[in-house]
Amino acid sequence: MTLQGKTAIVTGAGSGIGRATHNALAEAGAAVLAVDRDIAAIRAEAAAGVVEVDLNAEDAPATIARRASALWPSVDILVNAAGIGGSRPIAQSTDDNIDLLLGTNLRAVMRLTRDLIPLMTQPGGAIVNVSSVFGTLGRQGSFAYAAAKGGLSQVTRQAAADLGPAGIRVNAVAPGMIPTGMTQEILASSAEYRRTMIGGTPLGRPGNAHEVAAAILFLASDAAGFVTGQELAVDGGWSVTRGEFADAEDWLRKTEQRSEE
Repeated sequence: MTLQGKTAIVTGAGSGIGRATHNALAEAGAAVLAVDRDIAAIRAEAAAGVVEVDLNAEDAPATIARRASALWPSVDILVNAAGIGGSRPIAQSTDDNIDLLLGTNLRAVMRLTRDLIPLMTQPGGAIVNVSSVFGTLGRQGSFAYAAAKGGLSQVTRQAAADLGPAGIRVNAVAPGMIPTGMTQEILASSAEYRRTMIGGTPLGRPGNAHEVAAAILFLASDAAGFVTGQELAVDGGWSVTRGEFADAEDWLRKTEQRSEE
């Protein structure tokens, strides 16, 4: 799956799935503009340039669009990978918590996608959103996060319908348990979360950011030229069964042992 000659924007490119996606697209030949509120970690890898911006800022879409238009005549690929966790049970949710999670995980994606449409290659553009298995399946304590990701899944379908006539494809990936900076703390502190997310995965392990990036690469490439409006679960089968398959504590012990070594 080559992206030679393609141009791309990846949000959340400073860490986790976004960073892995930036590198995967670049390795496939694309010129990639890295966007994040803290771009220091990937600045040296971002050959096409960086935009350091908080996506919740009102001028963020315009700032990104100006930078992209200064680099290229059009944008072939947009990957909306930026996102945050920190959700709470419904009874403990505050207005600020709800606004932050909906703003970053949903509203920012909608605004950036809308404002980049004039720059997208038409036909031939591709947009990939990073949703979550929690966008379609509930879990206690994920009130605002799950609502935002569920909204993002529907945004993907609706945008595919709206932009299809222009030849722009819109798809999403729904990662399961992917250890990143956002999930490491809860993985280390909550046995219930490990049991649910790792023990409940038929493949018996968490995934990694590179595996999600590979799925994004496929959806962004011409190999998926007749795929739009779809959400691909990258979750090791978790959403299929959510049964008990693996010893999550054994995984934690092995992880801790590797980190000590």
